[in-house]
Amino acid sequence: MQRIADKARIPINDSAKIRKTDDQLLSYAIDALYLIWQKRPDLFIGQYLTFNGFAQLVLASAFPLDNAYASAVADYVTARTETENDEAVVEQRANLFFNLFKGQI
Repeated sequence: MQRIADKARIPINDSAKIRKTDDQLLSYAIDALYLIWQKRPDLFIGQYLTFNGFAQLVLASAFPLDNAYASAVADYVTARTETENDEAVVEQRANLFFNLFKGQI
């Protein structure tokens, strides 16, 4: 999950971790995983018997999906971060990353 947070920091230019904490980015990543769970439960086949939700995930946890979906979750995290700013340009960037997320799922 740390890799997701690090990947999401690249487009928001936050390598110094000033704009958002890792815990905030982890929270957004967990939200993305719940959205994926709702829309594409087939991606979690084989995990149904052990699934306890995503709330127990920490930064050191393994990403619970195939790595092919890591970019989609990072895009969602970036979009959530971008939506917290009121500038129109940032809103357009947020929509871009939300659309990237939807297209990859």
